[in-house]
Amino acid sequence: LLWIKSSIPPQEIRDRVLSDINFEHELLRWLEQCHRGDYMLETGDQLAERLEEQYLEKTADGDLVPKVRMRAGLRDPVLELPVPPPSLECDTGVSDAWHEQFARDVDEIIFRSNRHDAFHGKGCWKGTRQKGYCKARFPRETF
Repeated sequence: LLWIKSSIPPQEIRDRVLSDINFEHELLRWLEQCHRGDYMLETGDQLAERLEEQYLEKTADGDLVPKVRMRAGLRDPVLELPVPPPSLECDTGVSDAWHEQFARDVDEIIFRSNRHDAFHGKGCWKGTRQKGYCKARFPRETF
């Protein structure tokens, strides 16, 4: 456990959460701001619509199975160096355009490499198709 010098000790945080409703709300608000758990600009469905395409794959026994893959020809921000931010003295429009592209790149990186999908894509599958496994441990029994 790492604790920052001069910060409130864990016991005091616990006591204040239990006794001070305003402190509890402010602490929860702060925690929710620290981790949003979603994309910056688009929803997962919007990203899937823009980045993925569905196709049919023929299995060894001749059945057609629906699959999903990334659309061909799209740039992959994971494979490129990021564009550095503009200087602080730049025009607001330049800064806004950079920030929007930054947020779009972050969304795409997370969508491509940090999520489970039903077809076990790049973000959740480790190893070969025959000897690999889903890093999210899907499918698994739910309760």
